Amino acid sequence: MIKLFQSKFDRAVDDLCKKVAPGMKIMDPRISDSIAKSPKDFKDFIINAHNLDYVINDKVLDNLFGVNVEEIENKADFKGLQDKYPTEEFWQTGIRWVSYNIVRRALKILDLKELDVLCDPGSGYGRALIYAAFVTPAKCRGIEIVPERVRESMVIQKKFGLSNLDFIEGNVLDYDYSDGTVFFMYNPFALPTFKIVNAKLKEIAQSKKIKIVSVGKSKNIFDKEDWLRQISGGDKNDLWKLTIYESI
Repeated sequence: MIKLFQSKFDRAVDDLCKKVAPGMKIMDPRISDSIAKSPKDFKDFIINAHNLDYVINDKVLDNLFGVNVEEIENKADFKGLQDKYPTEEFWQTGIRWVSYNIVRRALKILDLKELDVLCDPGSGYGRALIYAAFVTPAKCRGIEIVPERVRESMVIQKKFGLSNLDFIEGNVLDYDYSDGTVFFMYNPFALPTFKIVNAKLKEIAQSKKIKIVSVGKSKNIFDKEDWLRQISGGDKNDLWKLTIYESI
């Protein structure tokens, strides 16, 4: 069957595959390992897609990175995690991972520099950070409580040699992230944990300027904080509710 319409992103992926993985289909699970052997070509592809505002197909880009969400989620020991952290949420059912298109919108507004530290507490599979590590010089760090997600993220980090990217396995309440300058917050925790992290962010903001990228319901909390001012977003028609705040 001939495709009558192909997006600019899909055409760019086809061109990349013909160059570095000839004979492979876009959704071939082996394609990520083939692409990793040509890191410069892949990075050029990501940067072009970023700069030219192609509408990114999230599932296709996940496959190019080598992310297999369903397989990993099925292996994760959520019961064990729930026993260990009874008040926490792990978003294992019906989760909608943040879109790369939303991450790109945020990064273009932020214009991260080499001295920036982008921190994602509750980073999941690291979508936001992996993408950011390709297209910005900032140091990118994720903290994630589900071990299987962290291992998957680290496989990608090592596969593509992303030296400005790292992930920590554990509960965000047990780690110091005060070196962060920008914090990516996409529905990351149960409310009690969120309140503690919010208080920590306020404490960090007393010693330096920070920015917070809010996606989803976290906006409802940040909008009420008198130590933050909104600098971008807040469109009522934006289903993702992308909003960026700066500390006062």
